[in-house]
Amino acid sequence: MSSDRHPRGIPTLEERVRSRFEGGMITDIHRPTWKCESRFCHKADALGVAVPSEVLDFIAHKVQSNIRELEGALTRILDTRA
Repeated sequence: MSSDRHPRGIPTLEERVRSRFEGGMITDIHRPTWKCESRFCHKADALGVAVPSEVLDFIAHKVQSNIRELEGALTRILDTRA
């Protein structure tokens, strides 16, 4: 289960459920940061396509929600080249 708040920050959550969630792993997930060593750059390499770093940089700054959307944008761009 995921949420944008800590279990203690959800007032409608029953105490027994809250205690179970607090007993699990709680982590804060942030938007991906742009690094060319990232999975995103390796995606282009894995597809066997040389993509200029300027293009990867442009895509990464336009699509900042998550890595799947970044990879999807790259795949769509590469598909339009064919």
